[in-house]
Amino acid sequence: MDRERYDDNAYWRKRYYSLLCDFADSNNDLMDKVVSLQKEVRRLKLENKNLKKTKGRRR
Repeated sequence: MDRERYDDNAYWRKRYYSLLCDFADSNNDLMDKVVSLQKEVRRLKLENKNLKKTKGRRR
C-alpha cells in the first residue's frame, strides 16, 4: 500500500513539475513581449513629443 502511494505521489509530482516548467516558459515568453511593447510605447511617445515640438516651430 505504501509503495503504491509513493509511486502515485512520485508520478503526480513529476507531472506537476513538468506543468510548472511549461508555465514558466510561457510566462517568460509573455514577459519578453511585454518588455518589448513597453520599449516601443516609450519610443513612440518620444517620437510623438518630438513631432509636436517641430510642428510648433514651423508655424
